[in-house]
Amino acid sequence: MEMLDEMRKLLHEKKACFLQYEEETSRIASQEYREAEEFEAGIAARQRLIEEIDGIDERMKAMKHFSPEGRRLYEISKNRWDFRTLNEEEQALFSEGQEIFRVISRIQELEPGARAEMERVRDLLQEKIRKNNTNTKFTGYLKQMDQGAKGMLYNQKR
Repeated sequence: MEMLDEMRKLLHEKKACFLQYEEETSRIASQEYREAEEFEAGIAARQRLIEEIDGIDERMKAMKHFSPEGRRLYEISKNRWDFRTLNEEEQALFSEGQEIFRVISRIQELEPGARAEMERVRDLLQEKIRKNNTNTKFTGYLKQMDQGAKGMLYNQKR
């Protein structure tokens, strides 16, 4: 019973992480972030959540290797067990696992939009960098001196 409670607790934590991940993905996909720093913070938050989810998965796998009951509960949490054969508490564990899979499914639907937005922001930043590089006084100075086009340094002979 103690192991069942621990597995349910871990699943609850995992679900909370996935819900936060879904929220961050939704913000990215909906172009809610206006500044590059906000966008970067959203991506960093997603990465932190991935690491947290991986840590929870490792703890669940450790329980799986601890005992036959742990292995059974792990399989139930992954929805790899016949629901009809489970008791009420195990069915709750199964259902919690199903809820996580639902959240994952919603995230997968959001992911193409988030990826497109990331590419759009990347292209926008690259364009800003290109414009900034061509508009700098130093670039103009090098072109004026005809050094930049030839790739020569100041201490080299022409």
